[in-house]
Amino acid sequence: MKNLPLLLWMIFVFQVTAYSQDTLKVPGANDIRIVQYLGEYVDCSGRERAIQVVEKWKQGKFQPMPAGSVVNRGITDCTHWFSISISNQSKYRENYLWSFYNDGIKFSLFEMADSSNFLISRRDQSHFMKLADREVPLRSVSFEIPLEAGETKSFLLKTEVFGRKTLYFPTDISTKSDILTYELGLSFLLGRYYGFFFFAMLFNLFLFIILKKRFYGMMLGYISCLVAFNTVEYLHDVYLIPSYIYEGWARIPKLSFLALTLYFNVHVFIAFVQQDKFLPNYSHRLKLLNRVALIAVFFYLLLNLLLPQHSQILEYFQYFFVAVLLMQTFGLLMNIWIAIRQRTPFIMHYLLGNTLLIISVLLYLFSSLNYIHIPQFIRPGNIIFAFAVEVIYLMIVFTVKYKQDFEFFKRSIEQSEEKRRQLAHELIITQEKERLRIAQDVHDGIGGTIQGLRLLLSKENLQQSGKVQEMLKGINFDFKRLIHQIAPRNLELNGLFETIRSDVQAFAHQFEIHLSCIGNEYHIPWDMKVHVFRIYQELLTNAVKHAKNASLFEVDLAVDESEVRLMVHDNGRSEEIDMGLIGKGIGMGMSNLRSRVDYYDGSFDFIINKEGCSVNIVLPLKKKGIQHD
Repeated sequence: MKNLPLLLWMIFVFQVTAYSQDTLKVPGANDIRIVQYLGEYVDCSGRERAIQVVEKWKQGKFQPMPAGSVVNRGITDCTHWFSISISNQSKYRENYLWSFYNDGIKFSLFEMADSSNFLISRRDQSHFMKLADREVPLRSVSFEIPLEAGETKSFLLKTEVFGRKTLYFPTDISTKSDILTYELGLSFLLGRYYGFFFFAMLFNLFLFIILKKRFYGMMLGYISCLVAFNTVEYLHDVYLIPSYIYEGWARIPKLSFLALTLYFNVHVFIAFVQQDKFLPNYSHRLKLLNRVALIAVFFYLLLNLLLPQHSQILEYFQYFFVAVLLMQTFGLLMNIWIAIRQRTPFIMHYLLGNTLLIISVLLYLFSSLNYIHIPQFIRPGNIIFAFAVEVIYLMIVFTVKYKQDFEFFKRSIEQSEEKRRQLAHELIITQEKERLRIAQDVHDGIGGTIQGLRLLLSKENLQQSGKVQEMLKGINFDFKRLIHQIAPRNLELNGLFETIRSDVQAFAHQFEIHLSCIGNEYHIPWDMKVHVFRIYQELLTNAVKHAKNASLFEVDLAVDESEVRLMVHDNGRSEEIDMGLIGKGIGMGMSNLRSRVDYYDGSFDFIINKEGCSVNIVLPLKKKGIQHD
């Protein structure tokens, strides 16, 4: 019995020390890292009430926290409780703020009485609340804690996550004036970043409107989604979003903005490195995967807006959504790797612009999952700084690329205009030569015949009437043939194939001609039919005129949906033909033919050997810049 007082005293000391912890002593404005002053209790059942948790605290079941300024418990399905005791070491009454900087978490603060036997008050706040509904109208969730000089208070903090599984939030305690000063400085710094990002958005918007290029529209969407992510990440959306829609906006998870950022980034990558041109198969697959991800984003947003935050359907769909995003990310990285191996244009510029941002995002994810702790090397944060570097770099590359494209486009226009002038000049010359040829044919053919007829008639010898009739028939035949060459009406009435067949018959009494017409001539526009007929006439006339000892001529015409192929071959000797003149399109009446072929961007080939001469003409049916009648 003599040791009974000592035993009672030891039990009392043990009970007190069981739930005692270091008191946070704040002398007013301070930058003390408060996490080490917190105790933690984890309730995985989620059913324990606050008064029960107080008993756990009294029993010493709250575990100490490591030093730092961030509470990071990684992925968790449990309810986490934190305890803290705060003592005002200032000589004056101070109004302290306990602030929390993250979205998707509901904070409930319980103030405990001095005896720690019961709770005095409970206050609930989260980022879902509008600015006017918060205790302090700041971007952070802040609780006011007024303390008299030398006064100490103890608190319990309950945290519940919404729309995600990670519990991560920076936190600090300081005076209200100190917190407001810090917020003002940070907002001023972030305002510079936001100003630059909005300038980049306007820059791409104007380029999209002026140039009508889809690429700049995708860049606008990419920057817009990253800006939205950063405003939510730094909680400045509460300042920017109107209060009447903020509660709905706050239900949109940050992950959806990252998903949309990835969607637009895929399109930027495809256009930037010209994936459609150099790796079309991989580009098609990546686009298909990107569409699937976009559909998943749509349903993810819809479920977040319509279902309760703790819905099992939403939780299961989130796993599926993350899996789709991982597949999309893997597809993008695989395409980047293939583009590097293929050395596609601008791939290194893309990597230089995006490497820092990719590393920052990966470090952010690992830090959020509590695998590693990465400090913010540059204020206000690694991601937003890396994003600014990327936008600056890519805008410089875009400007240089746009200037190069503009110069190339300008040169292309100048070359096209010069070619058009040359074609117009050659067309005029061709028309004049055609007129001279017709005049010469009239003079040598019909003119000579008429002159002979005049001489016969001048003799007034009616015995020559039979010969006169024969000459008149010759005049009529030559006149019809000349008219047919000038304006082939049969071409409009009978079509190209039948007109060529009729024309070939005119030479049948002099030479053996094999004609082959294959395909559907209705693929050929009317104005092009005239040119094809003229080319055929020129080729056959030259072959008849210049091929010595030729006994056989072959004409092959083939038409399909893409091109017209014409070949004229003779078995005569053509050793005397100057290949240099042919290459230049001079001589043998080839100037006209060359102009017609060039007009349609066609090909013009000669094959001359001991077996004779072959001329092959290929005319594409779809020529850029040519409007068919």
